[in-house]
Amino acid sequence: MSVRFSKACLQPPRRFKNIAIRVRPVEKRRVKFLQRHVSNQARAIIVVVLCLIPALFVARYFSRQHGLTKLLDVGPFYLPRALSQFQALDPATFHHKGYDGQFYAQLAIDPSLRNPQFATALDGPEYRSRRILLPAVAWLLGGGQPAAIVTVYTLLNLAAWYILFMLLVRSERPATVQAWLCIAAIVLTTGVFSSLKRSLTDLPAATLLIGAAILGGWSRTVSLALSVLTKETYMICAWLPLADVWKKRHALWHGSIQVAAVLLPWILWAIYVHWRFAAPDYGEDNFAWPLKGWLHAIVSSIQLLKLSMMLAALSLLVQLVYLALRPQFNSFYWRAAISFGIAACFMNNDPFASEVSFTRDLLPMTIGFNVLLKQEEPGKFPFWFAAGNIGLLSGLFGLFRPIS
Repeated sequence: MSVRFSKACLQPPRRFKNIAIRVRPVEKRRVKFLQRHVSNQARAIIVVVLCLIPALFVARYFSRQHGLTKLLDVGPFYLPRALSQFQALDPATFHHKGYDGQFYAQLAIDPSLRNPQFATALDGPEYRSRRILLPAVAWLLGGGQPAAIVTVYTLLNLAAWYILFMLLVRSERPATVQAWLCIAAIVLTTGVFSSLKRSLTDLPAATLLIGAAILGGWSRTVSLALSVLTKETYMICAWLPLADVWKKRHALWHGSIQVAAVLLPWILWAIYVHWRFAAPDYGEDNFAWPLKGWLHAIVSSIQLLKLSMMLAALSLLVQLVYLALRPQFNSFYWRAAISFGIAACFMNNDPFASEVSFTRDLLPMTIGFNVLLKQEEPGKFPFWFAAGNIGLLSGLFGLFRPIS
C-alpha cells in the first residue's frame, strides 16, 4: 500500500505560518534597535543621567549632624572600642555590629598603624590593615585631619565610580544601543552600589583592575599592584602579565618579574602588618568543594524566601557559564573575569552568605562579562544580557529605599 503526499501536506499549517511571519519582523526590529547608532545628543543625555545616579545615591546619606558617616555603616557594638579621634566625630550608627567601612575609615586616620588602640578598635587588625591603599590615600588627601580624612574616605568610592565610568567610555567607545546597555549594566550593578553604600574597597580595586586592562607594559603592572594593595584578593589576577609576554623572547623571565612586581609591594606591607599585630587571619576556612558556596547561596535564599539573593547568585552563575562558553584568552577582561569566576567556585558558604558580599566580590567578573557581551550577536544578546544582569539590580533599587 503506497501513501502519497501532496505539496500541501508538506506545508506548515497556516496558523503556524502566520506566527512565523509575525516573529521574524519582531526579531528584525530587535536586532535593528540593538545595532542602532546612538546620536551625540542622546549620548550626552545618557552620560548625564548615569552620572547623576551615584551622586544622588551618596547625597541621600548626608546629614548636618553626622556628615557622610552614614556611608560607613558604623555599629554601636564597635563604636565604644573605636579610635578616640573617630569617636570624637560622632559618626552615625546603624546596626548592632555595622559593616567593614567603619574599620577602614579608622585605618585612614593613622595608616602607619602606630596607634595602640588598633588592637581593639578593629574586628581583625591584621586582616583589615592589609588593605591599606584606600586609607592611605584618604589620609594624604585629608591632610592628617581626622574629620577631613573620614570625609575623603567616604567619597573615594564615588570618585572610583566616575573614574571607572570614564575608563569604560574612553576605552570601549560605546556607539550602539547594545554597547550602552552593557556599560550601564556595569556601573549600575549591585556590587558597585554595595561598595558605594558602605565605603568598601571593592569598587576602587575593580577600577584599578580596569585601569590595568586599558594600560600596557609596566603601567599595567603598577595598576595591578595597586589593586592588590587595595584588596588582597585581587592577587588572583597577578598571573595576567604572563599572558602579555608569553610569545616574546625570554617570556618566562619577563613575566616572572612582572608577577613579582605585582605581589612584592603587598608582601612587604603584609610583613610590616604582621610585625605590628602578629595576629594572622588569612581566611583558610573560606575554601570548599567546587560550587559549594554558590549552591548554598541559592538553596538558602529559597529557604529564607530571599528572591533578590537567589536571582543575584543565578545571574552570576550565568555570567560564569557565558565566559566558559566564549573563551577569549587574548582579552584581559576575559582572563580577569574567568579568574574570579573560577576562584568563586571554590569558596565556602561565608562569602556567599549575602548578596551584599558576593556581588561585590565578583565585581570583576560582572565587568568582564558585560564588556565581552558588547560584541555578542544581537540575536543572542537579549537572552544573555537579561539572564546575566537581571538579578543584579537590587543595589540600584536602594536609591528609592528609605534610609533606616
